[in-house]
Amino acid sequence: MCLGLHKAGLELVLSHEGTEREAYIQELKKILIRYLTPMVAENRAPGDLTTPRTQPRPRTP
Repeated sequence: MCLGLHKAGLELVLSHEGTEREAYIQELKKILIRYLTPMVAENRAPGDLTTPRTQPRPRTP
């Protein structure tokens, strides 16, 4: 879904200039952020889009 949105948005961005281009860029960013936020923001601090660090596994003899 994200790839499709990006490809379609990129086509619009590249076919326009000036303020229209900036408006398309901002709208594309809004759409992608709104789509991805529920998937990456669950139980995370705002702005933290990295995966949590895991504890190293104990070595077994």
